[in-house]
Amino acid sequence: MSERIRAMSCDEFDALLDLGNPFDQSDEARQHLQECPRCRELAAAFGGGRGESLPASALAKAQTAALRDLTPVRPLSSPFVAASGTLVALACVILASLLLYGSHGWAARLPWQRASSYLGAGSVLVLSLAAALRERVPGSSLPAPWRYAVAALATLVWTGPFMLYQFQPETRFWPHGAACCCNGLLVGVVSGMVIWLALRRGYLLSPLRTGWFAGVAAGCLAFIVQETYCPVVESGHSALWHGGVVAILGTAGLLMGWRALRSE
Repeated sequence: MSERIRAMSCDEFDALLDLGNPFDQSDEARQHLQECPRCRELAAAFGGGRGESLPASALAKAQTAALRDLTPVRPLSSPFVAASGTLVALACVILASLLLYGSHGWAARLPWQRASSYLGAGSVLVLSLAAALRERVPGSSLPAPWRYAVAALATLVWTGPFMLYQFQPETRFWPHGAACCCNGLLVGVVSGMVIWLALRRGYLLSPLRTGWFAGVAAGCLAFIVQETYCPVVESGHSALWHGGVVAILGTAGLLMGWRALRSE
């Protein structure tokens, strides 16, 4: 009865190739070649099927050929570095915006109005930005209750002015409001670009959800800037022209996420 040939693994075969040994002189290697299409193709690529000895470092050459068509993956920065860098960039956007538009709205509002407005918008900004940054790391997205909480707080940003200010529409409600909204959108678009650049350094498993979080975060930052520079203290103006920026940018973020999803 003939002795049974020991089964050789692919790792052992690769090690044999890397050493440059003539595998066709080994019963185990020949048996493995008959059973493994992967190693048989690799051997054929280096002339192993014709009884020839492989050149030295054959496995390294095979790996080089395989890696030639691969795209290198950028290292993913830590959550702390990503959050810190994004917050510093957004702080610069706020500072530049206030230098450009001024801070007349700060003096026009009562202390409790400022505190409530900034606390509400700031909370949504932090939560939505944190949710967006978590989406860039596969497997670390927020659970559904947190996502619903962000959506509820974003709605509160739009309805909050009706609780903070009186409803007394100004005579130039539409022209002045449209100009204020355009200024807010400009700030929000710049902020959204900063956030999106930070997000694109990761791998977005859900571009739609990530785009919405990023848009809401950018809109809330614009809302804070508008509440600081705009001297109009009126619920209709603040809800429509300030809170509307959050809704517009959140929708724009969804569309950007949809486009990114379609392009993948």
